[in-house]
Amino acid sequence: MFLLPFQVDFKTHRFPLITIALIVLCSGIFWLQRASDTRWQNTADFACSHADESLRALLSRHAASPVAVQCRNLVELLAFSGDPERQLPQLADYFADTPYAEEIGGRDGVMQLIGQFWADTQRLGGALPLTSELVYRPRSFNPWRMLTATVAHASWGHLLGNLFFFYLFGATLEAILGHVRYSAFLLALALGTHSVYSFASLGHNAPPTLGLSGVVYGVMGLFAYFLPDAKIRSFVWLLVRFWITPLSAWFIALWYVGGDALSLLLNGNGGGVNLVAHVSGAAIALLLGMTIFHKTRDWIREEAKPYLQRYI
Repeated sequence: MFLLPFQVDFKTHRFPLITIALIVLCSGIFWLQRASDTRWQNTADFACSHADESLRALLSRHAASPVAVQCRNLVELLAFSGDPERQLPQLADYFADTPYAEEIGGRDGVMQLIGQFWADTQRLGGALPLTSELVYRPRSFNPWRMLTATVAHASWGHLLGNLFFFYLFGATLEAILGHVRYSAFLLALALGTHSVYSFASLGHNAPPTLGLSGVVYGVMGLFAYFLPDAKIRSFVWLLVRFWITPLSAWFIALWYVGGDALSLLLNGNGGGVNLVAHVSGAAIALLLGMTIFHKTRDWIREEAKPYLQRYI
């Protein structure tokens, strides 16, 4: 079953300043990412078209895919790794098993060949791609990168999906909490979800992460905690039939968080989606709701209804 909520049955009379500002920030950063990443993709194509014949021979004898594809993958791996100097020895070890490697001096020859190619490429490309500078690498425990990764995205679909859900739940939540407490809550989610991802990644080489989705799941979770019975118009598609129906906020949260938690339990974290961030975002929100914001929940149910106007 496909489920897409799209309209909350409350509208607030307070402008969602922080929500809108974060949407604008994420959009602007993604535009800069696209420009920077495109420049580096063009650099990779140019560098590969002028690569040393020894490197092209090494790549051609390593795999069946075209040399141009392997070369571009090599550049992107180094450019987006965040630490090319650390990546170079690993690549040398990887290519050292290629029969042609012995002809160019073994591992040391491969290391020198790839290192020279990367130095030439970097002179052409200049600074590393912006995305590489924004992502969070779980081994680092870097709070600043936790924040930059939260506002960076991997694709248009990634960006638009996160911002749609963020506004859907965030606008009402900001009206409930106020700008200051709402901002603090978002900050706690950004730092908390990335910290959990780091702890969950201890002992294995987990990939970098980026995106607002951990925060989105936290916003959705706290919304459901405050207003579990609030109705949300949703598009539902089951096999060949689809319809639009109001669903309770608690059901929406359970559908998304429960589905990701089950997938994380059965399949682990992978597939290009950071399920750890999703589930931990909702868990952190619930914990904060039950401890710090429990009085706010009681106030909402008793006194806030005059400030929230139904429109369905």
